[in-house]
Amino acid sequence: MKENRATLILEDIYLSFGGVKALTGVDMDIEKGEIMALIGPNGSGKTSILNSISGFYRPQRGDIYFERKRINNLKPSKIAAMGVARTFQNLALYSGLSTVDNLLAGRHVKMRQSLLAGLLYFGPGLRSEVKHRIQVEYIMDFLELQPYRHKQVGILPYGVRKRVELGRALAMEPKVLLLDEPMAGMNMEEKEDMARFVLDIKEAKCETVIKESPAIVLVEHEMDVVMDISDRVVTLDWGKKIAEGTPDDIKDNPAVIKAYLGE
Repeated sequence: MKENRATLILEDIYLSFGGVKALTGVDMDIEKGEIMALIGPNGSGKTSILNSISGFYRPQRGDIYFERKRINNLKPSKIAAMGVARTFQNLALYSGLSTVDNLLAGRHVKMRQSLLAGLLYFGPGLRSEVKHRIQVEYIMDFLELQPYRHKQVGILPYGVRKRVELGRALAMEPKVLLLDEPMAGMNMEEKEDMARFVLDIKEAKCETVIKESPAIVLVEHEMDVVMDISDRVVTLDWGKKIAEGTPDDIKDNPAVIKAYLGE
C-alpha cells in the first residue's frame, strides 16, 4: 500500500462479470471529513465501487484498504462491523417493521451482550438495550423522524423511507458512509433536506448521533447537489476513472462533458 493517510484507499481495482468489465484499474482515496462524489453515466461502475468496498463484490485484481487494513477478502458483515455503512439505490428496509425497529436493526454491529444476557433481559442485557434505544432516539431527532416512530416503514412516503435508510446507516456509527443515490426520486424540498443532513453528518454537528466526521462516498445523478456539497468529484465512464478534481474542475472537464453528452 502506498503511504497515505486516507481512511479508504482503492488501488488498481479490476472487476468483471464474465466478459463484462465493470471496473478497470480504478484508483481513489478519501479522507475523514470529506465528501467525495462518484458520477458518470448509467453503467459506468459507480455502484460496483460501493459494492466492492462493502464486500458484496470481490474484485479480481487490486486492493482496498480501510484504515490501513486490507479488506478485499473480508465478509460484508466484518466490513460493516469495522465501520463501513451504506445506503442502497433501491430501498432495502424491513417494510413490515416500524421506523424504530429498522433503526435498531442498524445497531446490530454494536450489540455485544451474550445470548444469555439477552434472553434474561436484566443487568447487562437491559443496560445494553437502553443504550441502543437512546442512540436511536438521537438519530430520529436528528433526521426529524419522530412523527413516524411507530409506523410501518412500508406505508411511509418515499422521501421519509430514504431518511429511515440513512438513519439505519448512521446507527452503525460509521467511519465510512457509502450513499448510493440518496436523493433519487425525491422532490426538491426533500432533496434540500437530504443535502442538509449529509452536510451535517460530514461536519459531525450532532455529536450524540455521530462522534467524528466520516469519509462519505456519494453516488448521485443530481449534478446541482454534487457541485454544491462535494469536496472532490471522481468521474467514471465504462468502468474507468476519466477525471478527478474539485467540482469546478470537473464541470468544465472535456472528458466529463464527452462522457455525458458525446462528441
